[in-house]
Amino acid sequence: MNFAKVIWFFFILFTTSTAFAGNQLVYYEPSITKLTGIIKIKVSPGPPNYEDIKHGDIKEIGYYLVLDKPVDVNLLPHVKISDDVLNEPEKNMKVIQLVIMHDRDWVKMKEGNRVLLTGTLFHWFSGHHHTKVLMSVNKVALLKNKINKK
Repeated sequence: MNFAKVIWFFFILFTTSTAFAGNQLVYYEPSITKLTGIIKIKVSPGPPNYEDIKHGDIKEIGYYLVLDKPVDVNLLPHVKISDDVLNEPEKNMKVIQLVIMHDRDWVKMKEGNRVLLTGTLFHWFSGHHHTKVLMSVNKVALLKNKINKK
């Protein structure tokens, strides 16, 4: 009888854990985060009003990561960055705006490329930010997809 209970326990554990698993939980800076997805380039309205390019706002070209799987972003427990940092928890993030830190990585930032990005996450705080969560990208690795056959 005990053996049957053990088998039943493992059956329930393995069949339900993936079916009901939530989004991956990742953390804001200073935690190093790795995310995978597809590069998307988007034009958004910039200064002076951040509302409409046709009515005089400057075009801002932004680079984004469309995530393979949505993530929830939270603050690291017991870590305070500074009083100026306003990171807030965000749920179900599907797209993250990118801040490329190294010139060497721009060559890999082509629309449609599938990439693994390494960097730190921070919350939006400016009109130039077009997603609630952004990533300061320190490393870009190209992954195999239909556009880049690496």
